[in-house]
Amino acid sequence: MTDFTQNLLPKLKARRIAGITLDENMQVPAYDGYCLANIAGSLCRWLGLDEWPTHPLNEVYCSPFRKEYDQVILLVMDGMGLKLFQQTSGEADSEYSPWQELMAASHLYPVTSIVPSTTSAALTAFWTGCTPAQHGITGYEMWLREYNMAANMISHMPAFFDGPAGSLRQTGFDPKTFLDVPTLGPFLTRAGIDPFVLQHNSIARSGLSTMLFDQTQAIPIRGMNDLFTTLEELACQDSFQKRFLYGYLGDLDELQHVYGPEDVRVKEEFRNFQRALCRLASHLRKAGNKKTLILVTADHGQIPSAPLKKYQVNQVPELINCLHLLPTGESRLPYLHIRPGQVEKVREIIEVKWPGDFLVLQTEEAIQSGLFGNEPYHRELNSRLGDLILASRNEAYLYWPHKENKLLGRHGGLSREEMLIPLLIFDC
Repeated sequence: MTDFTQNLLPKLKARRIAGITLDENMQVPAYDGYCLANIAGSLCRWLGLDEWPTHPLNEVYCSPFRKEYDQVILLVMDGMGLKLFQQTSGEADSEYSPWQELMAASHLYPVTSIVPSTTSAALTAFWTGCTPAQHGITGYEMWLREYNMAANMISHMPAFFDGPAGSLRQTGFDPKTFLDVPTLGPFLTRAGIDPFVLQHNSIARSGLSTMLFDQTQAIPIRGMNDLFTTLEELACQDSFQKRFLYGYLGDLDELQHVYGPEDVRVKEEFRNFQRALCRLASHLRKAGNKKTLILVTADHGQIPSAPLKKYQVNQVPELINCLHLLPTGESRLPYLHIRPGQVEKVREIIEVKWPGDFLVLQTEEAIQSGLFGNEPYHRELNSRLGDLILASRNEAYLYWPHKENKLLGRHGGLSREEMLIPLLIFDC
């Protein structure tokens, strides 16, 4: 394996942004070619298309793979941070020789997630090539001023109400027109390239999927084996057109939320992924009928999290009284929409109730620093980010849903565990 982590990781960790002093162990997103948002631009070039408008990956990622490919496969394993990938890969080296062989033929790079380091914002970045500042998806829960409500951006339903997924449509919300930036599906289709999306049946027609995957061929799958078997069949089919095959796996993320990032179930799930990936690579090389490039990456990592009562917002009524609505965003990166004249009081409450647990950022300063990406800014960016942003230190977070707080793993914040992800590239 050609491992670029030793060379690139110190440079990524040393990154700083003007205007905001983050803690030493917080990771700045590298939107200028070292970030998951840059993958779209590069995969278009690998498919022979130079017209995609967003910034591609830096040349260090692309130079070993200069040729044009018949198909590109992008596999996104939700929650697979760089730390987890390196630890579990190392443990597998002596146990599973096909993985050793695959790694020997691969290039491993570190890249950063985006801010916030969460699925709704990251998958939108994959499929638009834009940063959150540009595409406007700023978290799991987001204040939508134009619809006068906070919304869950995975299920597209009101954040604080029980109801059917997709119920935002009742307000006039249309997921197909909600984004203000182009997505990959129509662009590839117009260029004569077939885009396929493989993800679990339970989310294949979700609000987020409808928003991102316009003009793609959706293939619902029912588990990891189904996904990889279907990928093998598709990738080996005869076709006069080039193809982009996107596969998304969410179980690793769910296991970390439920059991914690260090649990044995998490490692076993990753090992199942390793075996399936080895089988796919072997199958494609034996078929030998197409030039295929495979990219394996993630949307974010996770950090251990204890369900502590002290981080529950309902335990701090004086804070709630200062807000227009409950926090939005991520538990590890909450956005506070504050009543007029209450900003300094909110700062005091945070310092008294959670001393040293949060770095408090003024929203306008965070935007101007480029924490969420550079201009052109989405027209609703400021309203969606509120007045103050809390960047969680160590394992701190805020919890505000009206249900039991029981997650043992979280993400969305700026720690290196959440922000650093792997990018594995090899061709067949």
